[in-house]
Amino acid sequence: MLRRRLDEVTRAPDDAEQIRLVATLAGEHPHSIQLSAEAVLADRKTWAFNCHTYTFGLRGSEEVLRLVTRTIFPNGAYVTSLIDGMLTETEDAEEGDFVVYFQDASVTHSGLWSHGRLRSKWGTGHVWEHALHEVPLRYGDEVRFFGAQPAERCIAAFVAFARAAGRSG
Repeated sequence: MLRRRLDEVTRAPDDAEQIRLVATLAGEHPHSIQLSAEAVLADRKTWAFNCHTYTFGLRGSEEVLRLVTRTIFPNGAYVTSLIDGMLTETEDAEEGDFVVYFQDASVTHSGLWSHGRLRSKWGTGHVWEHALHEVPLRYGDEVRFFGAQPAERCIAAFVAFARAAGRSG
């Protein structure tokens, strides 16, 4: 039920309201979800990125920003390309490792392992710290861990992904 309610709460149009709703949700379904970084509507750099941009260290890259378009952005296909070509799956997550969620074998969400918990960006909203199972239901039921990689490698992989997508589109 928690995950179903998180689905509803994170679809709320007002991200400020989302913080209150997640806190209130603890009364219905106990959870350990905590706000890690707030999305502030007036400050685009706090919300204009997705979970994969956050997870793989792409936020501060000018090269990534130049390549991102409405059709080319860090999506599930990008993460799949990382898994196929660069990432190494691990049995247990260690500090800084990547955590990837799947639904029906498709990448749906990602986050960073930190102090035995996950940090991840939910939609256009906030970055949350939470347990593995404390995510919206739409993110799927399969979770896999991948060894950390330097942001520079993930950025270079995105640049290659974007250029290949640009050529095929």
